Amino acid sequence: MAEVYRVQGEFDKAIAEHKRAISARELEFGSNDPGIGVFYYALADVYKELKEWDKASELYEKGLQSYLRTVGEKDTMVAVGYVSFGDLYNSKGDKEAAIDCYKKEEQVLIEIPGMEARVTQLRSKIESIRGDSNE
Repeated sequence: MAEVYRVQGEFDKAIAEHKRAISARELEFGSNDPGIGVFYYALADVYKELKEWDKASELYEKGLQSYLRTVGEKDTMVAVGYVSFGDLYNSKGDKEAAIDCYKKEEQVLIEIPGMEARVTQLRSKIESIRGDSNE
């Protein structure tokens, strides 16, 4: 339901639903549940859309740390955390920080079988950002 609210522009309701989902997940599975990270990422996406950069960053970090702690560095959801940070920095206009995050994502993905196409796409994205920065 939170995503529906976000798409409809009802951000306060989306935030409330995401927070409720996080609380319910923690209550049911505990704070060391690897699945909780995705809920933090989703809530961070709402704050990013609202341009509340610090809050979005804090929540992406919580999600990323949750995955690093529970599944380790070589997992697609860790890559999602890095790309989310990269997109956040790119939205703020901090191209170098964005590129650094995308490179971290690349380092994760090259270790995961079947991610070759995503790595190629990511490298193109990095080059595009570099090109935009040089204009």
